[in-house]
This record gives sequence, C-alpha cells and structure tokens, in this order.
Amino acid sequence: MLNLFRAEYYKLWKNKSFYICALIGAGLTLLLYSTLFLVDNLEKAETQQGQGGVTITAKVQEDTASPEGADITAETGNPQETGGSAETMPMSQRIGIMGVIEQMMSGSFAGFIISIFVCIFVIGEYGNGAIKNVVGKGHSRKAVFLTKLLTVELAALLLNLMIVGACLLFGAILLGKDGIQSIHWADLAAFTGIQLAFSAALVSIVTWIGELTRSLAAGISLSLALVMFSTSLTAGLDLVFHDLNWKPSSYWLLDLQTTPLADVCQGDFIIRAAVISLGWFLAAALAGTLHFQKSDIK
Repeated sequence: MLNLFRAEYYKLWKNKSFYICALIGAGLTLLLYSTLFLVDNLEKAETQQGQGGVTITAKVQEDTASPEGADITAETGNPQETGGSAETMPMSQRIGIMGVIEQMMSGSFAGFIISIFVCIFVIGEYGNGAIKNVVGKGHSRKAVFLTKLLTVELAALLLNLMIVGACLLFGAILLGKDGIQSIHWADLAAFTGIQLAFSAALVSIVTWIGELTRSLAAGISLSLALVMFSTSLTAGLDLVFHDLNWKPSSYWLLDLQTTPLADVCQGDFIIRAAVISLGWFLAAALAGTLHFQKSDIK
C-alpha cells in the first residue's frame, strides 16, 4: 500500500488541476477582500453626501470658575472623530481577517473548489484507463480505493490550508497591523481544525460519489448539488419532523459547517462536530470501498 500511496502522491503533484484549484481559492479570497473595500468606498461616499456641514452648538453653563459663564463647543456629527462604534467602522474592519476566513471556509467557496478537484482526480483515471491498469498489477481493490481516498484527503488538507494562508496574507497586506491584531489565534486554530474535519468528511462523500458515477460531468454535478442544496433539504426535513422534536440538520455536516465562529469554538460543539464528521467519513469510506470491490472496471 505504501508503493500505491507514493504513486498517488506523485500523481497529485503532477496534476495541473490541483494548482488551478489553489489559484482559484486565492483568487476568490482576493475577490472577497476587494468586495469589502468596495463596500467601504460606497459607505464613505454615502456618509459624505449625507453630511450637512458642521453644526455649532452653544451651551451656556453657569460656572463660578469661569468669568464668561459660557462654554461653546463644536459638534461635527461624525462619531468616528470621537472614537466611533462598530456601526461606523468600515466594512473591511468590521468583518476583518477572521470574518473572511469564516466566509471562505464555512461557506460554499472551499467546498466547491475541493469537490471539483476530488472529482477530477478520482474520476479522471476511469476515463484514461489508468485505474484498470493499477488493479491489473495485482493490488487489492480495497488498498487501491483507500489509497486514492487518502491522497485526495491530503490534497484537500493542503487546499484548505492554502486558503487560510491566502486570507492571512492578503489581510495583512490590505488591513495592515490592525487586521493582524484583531485575530484571536486560539479561536482561529479551533475553527480551522473543525472546518478541516468537516472537509475530510465531505471529501470522503465526494470520493464515494465519484466511484458511483465514474463520470466527470455527473460526479461534479452531484457533488456541487450536494454542497449547494443539501442544507435546503435538511431544512425541509426539520419541518417534517418538527412534531417529533427531531432535527436532521443537527446531524448533517454541511449544516454544522455554517455554524457561527463564536459557537464553533465552544467545547461541546467541537466534540459533537468531530464525532459527526468521523461518522460521515467512515460511512462514505466504507460504502465506497464496498462498491469498488464488487463493481466491474471498464
């Protein structure tokens, strides 16, 4: 099995789609930051248009220590000049680097990229006949499938870490020192770890889908549909089972993946998410292995 993994590892680094997906992830990250700064400029323009100048307010106070007995202050009406609040901060600062990482990892962006790559890497060998040659060399089908799964799990791990790295790098460049100082590193580590667990389970499911379909178009279509619409399905099932006080969405990894960062870092959620991710990972890996062992390879 070690020789199989070495061969798959070599294929991974020679696979152009891996690098293309990494560049897409970096590009989407930069696009998200650009969108935030665009909103900043729009909000700034609206604020400038809404300002009607400086208002001078005279406040007359009786003060025995002041012979004039009057205190005249100027109010600009701009809360940012007196410290401001969260509502008056630019959108890029309100969201911050942590918010961008949350959007990239817990939304559909990373899921789309990784699902497409997994389908290309797993299903591609059915089209060119390479998988048949591997099995024909005497390797057990179980070892072949699990090695392929392990390889795409490694690729997904690297892609996810590249996305987090891009968020940190672009954030440091665009938001500067304030952006870096706003990061809660313990929360970031916990959030990233949980998202990697969710991603590992998703990769196992997509690998199983690729093994079932063995068609690039069908595999990508089903995988993207899973990422996009499965949470809507579980929301409907929640309504169906409402009277039974049972929520299927509580056990679906893509629903758990969208949990706000503040809740993700709670100890109870971390344990629950890890157990559910492991369950989905093992179930999909077992189903894929059994199907690969029993099906014909054409």
